Amino acid sequence: MRPRTRPNRRRILAYRNGYLKSEPWWTRRAAYCADRVRELGHELACMCCGGRITARTAHIHHLSYRAVTRDMDGNWVAGEADNDLLEMCATCHITLHRIFTTNASMRTKGRRGATIAAIRIIRRTLHINNKDNHE
Repeated sequence: MRPRTRPNRRRILAYRNGYLKSEPWWTRRAAYCADRVRELGHELACMCCGGRITARTAHIHHLSYRAVTRDMDGNWVAGEADNDLLEMCATCHITLHRIFTTNASMRTKGRRGATIAAIRIIRRTLHINNKDNHE
């Protein structure tokens, strides 16, 4: 596995200030939340702590950005597969990213591996069973 490289700051800002505020993302996000509610048969729950969340309050974490692209005109294209997204409460999502930045071992795991490892850390801290259907 290749070491994780530090993302380009310009690309991060374009993603945060562009893609996450774009119509394609909000449409994709709504579809993902609806798909998850149908799949689960009940309201959403945080993948880390299990707390109840709604489609409106959910933070959606990307396991991969490969399908986030732009078309020839520079418009954002939301091509994420459902298995590249995870629903979380705001607290756990912030904690997960804090673990990414403060735990040096996360840099060698890639985004998917680092996410799984960080979820395990959060669950262990909260004493929650580490069963994860996205592993």
